[in-house]
Amino acid sequence: MALYKVELRGYRVSTTSIPEEGGIYVVYRCSHDKENHRVFLKEMIYIGRNKNNIKQDIQEKEPDFKQKKQAEEEICYSFSIDTRDIDIKARALIFMQKPILNEESEKNNFGYTSSNFIIEGKNNLFKFKRFGITTKSKKDGRD
Repeated sequence: MALYKVELRGYRVSTTSIPEEGGIYVVYRCSHDKENHRVFLKEMIYIGRNKNNIKQDIQEKEPDFKQKKQAEEEICYSFSIDTRDIDIKARALIFMQKPILNEESEKNNFGYTSSNFIIEGKNNLFKFKRFGITTKSKKDGRD
């Protein structure tokens, strides 16, 4: 089985410091302690990907994200700047984590061959950080 790694950086409460590069991003509801520069994650709400510019993708979808936050909460992000095998990595994260704003078809169908995954870095709230997905699919995820 193929092995894929995702290294997440973050957490950011503003899109200002998110790079204009391709990769995967994770969106959370959080509270923000501005004095101590800390975030407290509440819920993972979306996992996205863009092969060219995650910052632009986030900014376009941000109104949908903000509708999910409660009073006194912020939206924050973690991200991986790596477009290698981006589709299989993103689909695996969505399939295993099932964020509320992702499409049901992605949450319920991995769609690739059996693979193993390691999620490192800023991965709080991930239910699974090392996992394998076994499937009968013949689609290879290598880009």
